[in-house]
Amino acid sequence: MGFKNKGGYLGGFDQLRAPDAPTIGAATTDSEEVSVAFTAPSNAGTGTISGYIVTAVTGGVSTGVSGSSSPITVDSLTNDTEYTFSVIAESEYGSSPASDTVAATPAAPAYALNA
Repeated sequence: MGFKNKGGYLGGFDQLRAPDAPTIGAATTDSEEVSVAFTAPSNAGTGTISGYIVTAVTGGVSTGVSGSSSPITVDSLTNDTEYTFSVIAESEYGSSPASDTVAATPAAPAYALNA
């Protein structure tokens, strides 16, 4: 994974007091949506975590969805298209580095036909 810097001021926020990255877990797929599970960072910095953002990326296009706890569901996705997901934590001191990533592909449910 890429370099996760957490030092100094960046974008007007004090990254020394921002939370560490959350730990990403499993991604559960459904039709046109994926639920991403994660655990809160063990070090929340000196502030309070106010929320999380899950980002889905495919083909260079990203979509972000915010929430207050795990799991967070990203909807309006394209079935049979692979997405890469990551999570960041937010506090009054800024955003954490991004978590590691997990890939998932939403798909329509398979229905059994009765003959």
